[in-house]
Amino acid sequence: MLLRRYREGDGEMFFELIRRERTRLAESFPVTVSQAPDLRSAEEHIQHLAAQWYLRKTYAFALLAPDTQQYLGYLAIKNLNWFHQHGELAYFLAAHAEGQGLMREAIGRVVGFAWDELKLNRLYIRAFVHNERSRHLALACGFQEEGVLKEEFRLPDGRYTDVACYGLTRQQFEASR
Repeated sequence: MLLRRYREGDGEMFFELIRRERTRLAESFPVTVSQAPDLRSAEEHIQHLAAQWYLRKTYAFALLAPDTQQYLGYLAIKNLNWFHQHGELAYFLAAHAEGQGLMREAIGRVVGFAWDELKLNRLYIRAFVHNERSRHLALACGFQEEGVLKEEFRLPDGRYTDVACYGLTRQQFEASR
């Protein structure tokens, strides 16, 4: 898998994935989906993500198939707190790419980037309690469940849902090697 930061021109591949999977992604990523109603807006969002990298606010990566360069998904370190040295991982994959270990591989590489390049001490993942696949992925990547936040996230239809929190510290990561 090829993992690289977003760059100018990536709006088209981002838009096409959102367009194809808008219904599936809208509940978990309503803000991201709302950033790509059309190609022009998607490209502006990608340019914003690229700028956020240089501002050290969000480190967003495009996941690409190594042989075809097909866009497979998104993985980011966001909500960074430089004083406390922690950040949140957020991710999604195209439906056809799920279940192949691709996001697990990508998270492993980005965790290494977080420790080695960003010098973070802690990463966390938040997943809807009903998203078993994402919760399993967090555990498979070495994150530990830290609790459940009740009615933490407002869904597009106005209902609230609980969010499970998973964390991984540098010390836990190094101890598990």
